[in-house]
Amino acid sequence: MVANDQQRLRHAYVEDFRQAELLGECMNREGTLHIVHLNSGDPKATPRYQVTFASFSNDERRTDRQFVGDLHLKQFLALPCHVHADVLDTTLSDLRTKHNASVHVVFSDEELGMLRFTPVRAVF
Repeated sequence: MVANDQQRLRHAYVEDFRQAELLGECMNREGTLHIVHLNSGDPKATPRYQVTFASFSNDERRTDRQFVGDLHLKQFLALPCHVHADVLDTTLSDLRTKHNASVHVVFSDEELGMLRFTPVRAVF
């Protein structure tokens, strides 16, 4: 996707959020972060992870995030996602053994935007 398309998507998301905020429609989104170890078959490679947010309230498709290295993933989960240390340790252990993990989370619409878990929109 070219940079202009990405800018249009971000702009549309921000405008949607502002409109929802004005109408009092902003809310928390409860859901799951699904994490997949993408290159688990290559033990010598630096781990790559894909993180997807799935809302419990709807089937809206959101963009995936990708991280390279355990530290990058751990920082993302611990700081902006507020994943507790015990849950984080279990999650990283599951990724090493099962190559995927899920974490229960609650985000505001604003947090989802800041975390770049934005709705996928068709670009024409």
